[in-house]
Amino acid sequence: MVIENCVKNKVLMQNNKRIINYIDQTSEKGHHMVFNSSMIKVLQICFPKHQLLYWGIESNQQATLELLTKEEIQNCNIQPINYTNTKSSSFFVKGLFFVNKEITRAKHFYKVLKQTTPNDVVVLSITTFTSFLVFKILHYFIKSPKTFAVLHGDIDFLYHANSKIEKVNAWFHKRIFKIKSKDFNYIVLNKISKQKLCKDGFLNPGEVIEINHPYSNLNHDIEINLSSGLLQLGHIGSMEVERKNSHFLYQLAHRFQKEIENKTLQFETIGLITPNIIPFKNNWVIECVGNSKPEKPDYLTREEYEKYVAQLHFTLFFIDIHQYIFRTSGAIIDTIAFQKPIIAFKHPYFDYLISKVGPIGYFVDTIDQMAEVLHTISNAVPQTARDYSLFTNNLAQLKELFGVQSVAADLAQQLNNNT
Repeated sequence: MVIENCVKNKVLMQNNKRIINYIDQTSEKGHHMVFNSSMIKVLQICFPKHQLLYWGIESNQQATLELLTKEEIQNCNIQPINYTNTKSSSFFVKGLFFVNKEITRAKHFYKVLKQTTPNDVVVLSITTFTSFLVFKILHYFIKSPKTFAVLHGDIDFLYHANSKIEKVNAWFHKRIFKIKSKDFNYIVLNKISKQKLCKDGFLNPGEVIEINHPYSNLNHDIEINLSSGLLQLGHIGSMEVERKNSHFLYQLAHRFQKEIENKTLQFETIGLITPNIIPFKNNWVIECVGNSKPEKPDYLTREEYEKYVAQLHFTLFFIDIHQYIFRTSGAIIDTIAFQKPIIAFKHPYFDYLISKVGPIGYFVDTIDQMAEVLHTISNAVPQTARDYSLFTNNLAQLKELFGVQSVAADLAQQLNNNT
């Protein structure tokens, strides 16, 4: 096992040793493994004189380390966070165990912040929103080193909170942002959210560092043949109604029954299907998903997921223009990694990507316009081939932009500007 090749619980607090404390308190198994491995690579490039302590749940650490090189693992010391779990279905019992986990998380934060030195760095990647507030309060009262908190999708609830738990989440984040702590910065994972967060008064520009979502596993050079007569179109990642309009995939496929039967178009979903998609399902979409049962969504293994994505010609996105402003879509990052041209609704994030490298696909306003695009590209093969070559070449440039070396250089420059 990879994790057994790392030094566990090593004492690294010598006076001359600089430490990066990288913390993910909640991810299990393969969840966030691509992001964690990529971010660890970025931090090791930015802070080459530091030793990295990786705090997290052991199953997730194991998955993450599988994506690191031998040299990167040697500079990465594993620090497991152990929780007491329960298999009980009782809401009351689950509540007690959650409180116990929150106490464990708070104690862990206190331990990390108390043992750091002025030369150290703390990076809080992932925790619960309640523990995030505890972390910010502790940082305010404890003399702590340079600290960075990565903002993930939860900040979307500041603008789009529907359920009670989402509204509570938003309230906690507002409290977190109001606590101004020295040497504390936030990292957002795209280049379109900082401006709005600052304009709307949630954060100050000097508090926020904006980087592209780093991705280290970008070497997917697979030749795709457009002359086979079959265009494979895929929705990748998790299927959701509210944020992603993923149910439109089934509606779109329904319009092309004849083409599907004639094997000129093939519609696929690759990843997982959430229960709210079930009422929209039909027999015109091939489902390559990890669901053990329709109502039990689960991811494919990374190996299976990448195998299916590699076979696609185009990826399909139906994201609402107001969604995914403050969160990053891993599916879009995978599209870049595999150089899969996109057919999607217009969106500010796609506008940003296009502004950096040029056209990367076909972008429309409505499902009717998307259907027109599919009719055109399935019949005008020579023009489609020319467009396809342009799109894939531009996506290759985006791969460079999202690679860990580019993201690390961007982060280092912003850190230098803030000092």
